[in-house]
Amino acid sequence: MAGFDLKTGNGDWIRLAPKTREQFGAFYAPDLCEQIEILKLMGREKDAPRILALQKMLYSNLG
Repeated sequence: MAGFDLKTGNGDWIRLAPKTREQFGAFYAPDLCEQIEILKLMGREKDAPRILALQKMLYSNLG
């Protein structure tokens, strides 16, 4: 993920530049916590299942 502009749930635009970078197979992405926060920033209902799935992955990795 590179820096880009993101429209938040309240309609504001912000510059998003992920602070973390982890390898997931052949791909790189922000860590799970940051991915969850990015999805929450977007404020879209359609992202709720993805947030839950990422939270499950995060908690399974902690235990």
